[in-house]
Amino acid sequence: MKNLLVAVKDWKNLAFAGSMLGVAAWVYSRVAMVNPAILGDEYLYSINARKAAPWDPSPAGDFSNYLFNLVYSSTNLCGDAFYTCGKLLNLVFFVGFLTVIFIIAKRYMNYWIAFAFTILAGLSPLSVYTSMFLPESMYFFFLSLVFAAVLKAADTYAWKDWAVVGALIGVTSLVKPHAWLSAIAIGIFLVVLGLTNAKHRFGPLFKAIGAISLGAILGRVIIGFLVAGPKALSFFGQYLNAGVVEQIGVTAPAGSVASASAVATTPMNGVVSLFGTQFNIHMLTIAALMGVAILGVTVGVVELARTRELTKVTALSLFAFIWLFSLVIEVVVFTGWITGGGDDHTTRVLERYYDFLFIVVPLAGLAALTSKFMAETKIWIRLPLAVVMLVLITPAFSGFFGTLTIQIADAPNLAGLVVNQDVFNAAALFGFASLLVFAFFPKYTPLVLIGLLPVTMVGTGYQIQDQYQGFRGELNAQDKAGQYLRANLTPEQVDSTWIVATSRFEATNVAIWADSAKIKYDLFGAASVLDASLVPEGTTYILVNGDLTYSGAVLETIPGEGYTLHKIAE
Repeated sequence: MKNLLVAVKDWKNLAFAGSMLGVAAWVYSRVAMVNPAILGDEYLYSINARKAAPWDPSPAGDFSNYLFNLVYSSTNLCGDAFYTCGKLLNLVFFVGFLTVIFIIAKRYMNYWIAFAFTILAGLSPLSVYTSMFLPESMYFFFLSLVFAAVLKAADTYAWKDWAVVGALIGVTSLVKPHAWLSAIAIGIFLVVLGLTNAKHRFGPLFKAIGAISLGAILGRVIIGFLVAGPKALSFFGQYLNAGVVEQIGVTAPAGSVASASAVATTPMNGVVSLFGTQFNIHMLTIAALMGVAILGVTVGVVELARTRELTKVTALSLFAFIWLFSLVIEVVVFTGWITGGGDDHTTRVLERYYDFLFIVVPLAGLAALTSKFMAETKIWIRLPLAVVMLVLITPAFSGFFGTLTIQIADAPNLAGLVVNQDVFNAAALFGFASLLVFAFFPKYTPLVLIGLLPVTMVGTGYQIQDQYQGFRGELNAQDKAGQYLRANLTPEQVDSTWIVATSRFEATNVAIWADSAKIKYDLFGAASVLDASLVPEGTTYILVNGDLTYSGAVLETIPGEGYTLHKIAE
């Protein structure tokens, strides 16, 4: 208690707390007006969190994020303002994430650099997730706890610390099962540390593997059972089921293999066919946004290999290196898988599955670049690394991104970079300059990185927030239609409403505001005329969007701005 009081009275801690309040206020001012944007996902997460008791089946599909569902079910207390309450919860978790990042950063750099870095992280594209009814902000917070625990376990290599890491992974998977992807990187890191350090072979290594595995299973099972019951024993929900496993061994028909496109062949053919293309896309993306930071991390790994002496900085470098490239490979495989399954992602950039690493890797890179060993690194190591990065960032800043399908929901960091020419040019200028400085004036490289981070974090963050404001900053016809249903119909009437629209975006836009787990929707071509034979059984109201027309008999018609509501039964 005494230590807590001392910490509270410390003016530096008060300054940090004040800065986090300032960051939270700024972020909220940028996202408060943004309406649901990633509508298919937000609708599903909202329905699962708010329309089912914790142990009940998930009405919109089992996505295995039961802890998120439990916490965000509290937004039911807010009534019609549930979406705003979701934003406030997101802000709490986002500030928690920043606080853990600050605590970690202080271990590797002086207080004020850590302080400034944390503020930059708070203004980065990661902040845009606070706008959405998604698990991301809560997920980032729990991943930061995993990150801190891994670094502590690397210091001690005690099985108890690895057990804590495992337990945190298990609990984090209850927020979002994508945590298991990071578990692969952590497992690789654990094994590499064990095999490369004589005192950790072999007993401590086997104990650590057993501890982290058991911790992950128990963390998942015990907390999962408490918050969701027996269904939590399915570690991956619908992401990994018998149908997915069956696809692994399915080969493509002969005709499709000869085709130039991997789309709709087989998932495995998509993985093989697109691996090189997608890997190149992601390498250029991370090079453009984190080039010199990646070089710093790489030098940290080289230093560890050279000296075989694990220090705090080299351990951080090694983990960041493994975490980044393992997730990139996993995302590349996933992209090929869904493309081969029929959803064409050939030129899309699914950076959002590892965008928290756009904070972790620069932190690790800055720690390595400010370390003593950086200035002592030989030029014959620095120069080839700089040349490799030059080969990557040259096409990245020379028109390559113009050939991609960059969606703000898929790649907020990259979308924030390419939309504004000033931000793009500044990133290119600092990027190329950083390679020159890294190769020939290494002790000044941290200064160039410090100059680059406001561009790749704050500049891109501001731009992506602007894009969301322009895209979803005002209510559209579907927002108004869904809010009308919720305000003017009984819950039973909303449940028996049929939404017809020309896109899934339009339909789920209505549905998230209507706030019903039972409401139905179907999609039709533009200007379609729908007759009574298409109406699902039990329908009382039909909500028609855009230029669609319903030609059947109606009891009452309520026109709206961009929609029409028909009552067809009592």
